[in-house]
Amino acid sequence: MKKIQQFQITGMTLSGFKSYQEPTELAFGPRTVITGGNGVGKTSIADAIAFAVTGQPFFGERGIDRLHNEVNPDVSVCLRFVDEAGTAHTLTRTRRNSRMTITFDGYEIRQLDLTDMFGERDVFLSIFNPLYFIEELGDEGKNLLELYLPMISHEAVLAQLTPRQLILAILSDDVKTLCQAPGVGRKTAQRVVLELKDKFRTEETLEQGEMWQRELSPTGGTDARFEAIDAMMALGYSRNEAGKAVNAIAAEGMTTEDILKAALKKMVAF
Repeated sequence: MKKIQQFQITGMTLSGFKSYQEPTELAFGPRTVITGGNGVGKTSIADAIAFAVTGQPFFGERGIDRLHNEVNPDVSVCLRFVDEAGTAHTLTRTRRNSRMTITFDGYEIRQLDLTDMFGERDVFLSIFNPLYFIEELGDEGKNLLELYLPMISHEAVLAQLTPRQLILAILSDDVKTLCQAPGVGRKTAQRVVLELKDKFRTEETLEQGEMWQRELSPTGGTDARFEAIDAMMALGYSRNEAGKAVNAIAAEGMTTEDILKAALKKMVAF
C-alpha cells in the first residue's frame, strides 16, 4: 500500500460507536473546532479517528468493548479524507460479533496495510495525541525516538568538532556542543551520546581525558598517527582495526583530525 504522507479529514459517519447510536454524519472543514459540554461526544470523535486507523481508542487502550453503544452493538466508523495529492479516500472499520472488518476505497484490507499507509500504531497515536506518547508509552517512548531519529555519521560531527571536543562532549553529556555540528539537533545529539558513551572503557577514561586536554599534534608525524589511533579506540574500535585504518591513509603533513576523519570514513565504507 502507498504510504500517506499527509491527509485532511473531510468527514465521518459513526454508528453504534459510544454515544452515537444511529448513523451520524460529521463534516469537517480546513479548520474545525469541536466544542460542547461534558459527555456529549467530543472525545468520542477522537476515539473514532484513532479506532478507524489503528483499531484502538485515542489513548491506545487494549479493551475496545467500551466503544460499543449500549443499544446498538454493531460498531461502524467511516472516515473520509484527502491525501497530499488531493485524492479522496474512504476508510471504514466495522466490528460485529467480535469480528473486525476494514475496507479502504471499497476493498477489504488488513491492519498491516494500514500500518504501511499511516505508520505504526505508536507513531500514529503519538502524533495524533501527544499525551499518548507522554503518559502511555513512558520509557518505551525513548525507544520509539531512537528508532525513528535520523542516523548521523561520526564524520559529520567531526567535520565541525575536533576529536578532543567530541570526546569531552560525549563524556560530559554536553549536548549543546554536539549541536554545533551542521544538521545535528538536540535529539540527534542525545542519540550520539547514548550510542557512543558506553564505548569509552572505564579504565581508559582518565587517560583519554588527560590526552585530549592537550592540543592535538599539528603535524602528520608519528604522534598524529598514535593520537588518531587512540581516538578511534576511544570510539570503540579495537587497536588492530584502528591501526590498520590509520596506517592505510596517514601521510606526511596530515593532522590528527585529517587522519581521524579519513580513517573513520574508510571504516564506514566497509
